[in-house]
Amino acid sequence: MRKEALLLEYAFYNTVKSIDNKHIASSGDIMSYLQEPVNINGYSDYSGLHIYTYDNDIIKHRYLYGSLLNIYINNNDIKIMLEEFGFSSDQFYEESISRFTWHVQMEPLGPLNSAFLILKIRITHHTIGALWSCILD
Repeated sequence: MRKEALLLEYAFYNTVKSIDNKHIASSGDIMSYLQEPVNINGYSDYSGLHIYTYDNDIIKHRYLYGSLLNIYINNNDIKIMLEEFGFSSDQFYEESISRFTWHVQMEPLGPLNSAFLILKIRITHHTIGALWSCILD
């Protein structure tokens, strides 16, 4: 199954590049072998991670997102983009999404919330970008 999935990703990538060589192409997926830089180098322009923890634990977010981005950066073999993070309104109530986005927790260096913390971590880990939430929203 892994081989077939990588072949499909490679076919998609080559099709896009044959039509428009300057167009950026990536599969964008949950953390899986289809996003591991060692597997997609040459199959994708960047690894597009989708990381959802489905909670408002700012301590967990402080360490989890940075650690996962470090793993996938892998000596900068391929660019990394945090394509999706947060909560999907298809799965959670607006109140949960609001707490993730707007709940401010006082920190020694000032107020901070989960969403902005994750964006800050994304910048400090040299990823090429971040997209909030998912296509269903």
